[in-house]
Amino acid sequence: MNNHDNNSILLFHKGKIIWKFIISIVLNVLLLIIPIYYSKLIDALNIINYEESYNLLIIFGILTISYRFIEFYNQKAYFKLYLSLYKSYMNFGLNKTYHNSIYSLSRFSIGEFINIANTDVDVIASPYVVAPV
Repeated sequence: MNNHDNNSILLFHKGKIIWKFIISIVLNVLLLIIPIYYSKLIDALNIINYEESYNLLIIFGILTISYRFIEFYNQKAYFKLYLSLYKSYMNFGLNKTYHNSIYSLSRFSIGEFINIANTDVDVIASPYVVAPV
């Protein structure tokens, strides 16, 4: 795989990558803002300013709930991006090696090849990875 092939796959998924980047930025901004409002809430409670503390508590609650929802959506966006990139790279690898004259995989079905690539390599390599007892 050369840089041109890699760039073409990444450009195909450009929208998902940008969307995941934006969601991550929003999450990091919320992670910076939430402690600030929490400390302002504690300060307002210490000086017994209940009206301001009530408003800050509402803002703090909204920010915290929105963070949890955006975090959930961030996780879903990550898995969608990961799955689509995995499928693209797997299809690229299959297309490059299926009709290769040296490593012709046309005698295998696609399912058998994916099973060999994902499972059998792990089984063969596992004795070398296991630490001695």
